[in-house]
Amino acid sequence: MKKVLSFIAISLLSYHISVAQRNVTTKEDSLNNNAIKTKTTVLTGYGEAHLQRDNYLKEGKINLTRFTIFIGHQFDKNISFFSETEIENGKVSGGSSGGEISLEQAYLKFKTSRNTYLVAGLFLPRLGILNEDHMAMNFLGSERNMVETKIIPSTWREIGVGFYGQVPNTFFSYSLGVVSGLNSREINYREGIRSARFDGQNATVNNLAFVGSLRYNNENLRVQLSGYSGGSTGISPLRADSLGLDSGPLGSPVHVGIIDGVYRKAGFSAKALATIVSIPDAIKIHQAYAQHPPKGMYGAYLELGYNLLENSRFKEKQLILFGRYETLDMNWDMYKVNGESVKEGSLKQQHAIFGLNYLPIKNVVVKFDMRYQMTGDINMYYNQNLSPAALPYARNRSITNLAIGYAF
Repeated sequence: MKKVLSFIAISLLSYHISVAQRNVTTKEDSLNNNAIKTKTTVLTGYGEAHLQRDNYLKEGKINLTRFTIFIGHQFDKNISFFSETEIENGKVSGGSSGGEISLEQAYLKFKTSRNTYLVAGLFLPRLGILNEDHMAMNFLGSERNMVETKIIPSTWREIGVGFYGQVPNTFFSYSLGVVSGLNSREINYREGIRSARFDGQNATVNNLAFVGSLRYNNENLRVQLSGYSGGSTGISPLRADSLGLDSGPLGSPVHVGIIDGVYRKAGFSAKALATIVSIPDAIKIHQAYAQHPPKGMYGAYLELGYNLLENSRFKEKQLILFGRYETLDMNWDMYKVNGESVKEGSLKQQHAIFGLNYLPIKNVVVKFDMRYQMTGDINMYYNQNLSPAALPYARNRSITNLAIGYAF
């Protein structure tokens, strides 16, 4: 009960107000907003590069984080196609780790009425703030926020069908969808559900998931509730039974609840989000695969920003001073093994980020920020073979970031 009350307190503190800088509009947005009325093929894209230095380890890296090309097509006034192909980390070599080429989306969109449409294929469900809107110009800081990276594994895409609508004559919109579920074999204490996604690659069909959102959106304020609930046992009932797992479409379920929002006015920006993840059958999954999945995770953040050029003669540019505080715990609720706690304290984290985003034009950004990271102690249950030459684990450390981004 104490844990539940703590999370509710975090949720209330972070209550669903989010303000962001002016969002970038691309040809993809025009296609999605039905602004393109004729049969047309659209080519656009975005990308970012990132330099990061760990000031405790006194080492860093520079990386072409992502390079993404979007290809879309308007077949007629009611049917269109959307796709994104992304290269991560600059290079992909056979037999070596580090890079990735993947499809981030590939789906058909069918306009069903003036206020509704349906999508089918590989798409990004409406979960939180970042999952659908993750171009570098549209988030503050060089890195995507930790909560929507570690707890909600953005960018989270699955194959399925989604239905989107606007309630006529109101500020409310909604979405409902059915997508492929997760892979319980890959749920673990260090990455949560991130590695359990199929991302469109050979997803199992014995399990599925439901996604949905309800959004209030007026000129300055957006408030949203969204969620995910689905099974993670995609193997046959016979194999599942031999492993002690529940089979069926919703067997070994994973539940995600999110509250978030967006507000902006006169150069001021603020953003907040709270989320909780529940994996009720974590102990059964551990007994089957020995991956120590958490029973529960949570995360929340609050972000404030202000465009210093809002009232200057350089209003077409943006220089956004911002700060963000994040708290998360990937091992919030864990069981014990032979009476020993298996919580990894380093995964209970707080992050304070301060920096600047400079947009000389709305489609190009240069970023500089400092991230201060505070964690719990490491658990020697997982760290028994540390190198004697390794530096002692630092619960507090600072990280310097510099990045550039673009979209067209």
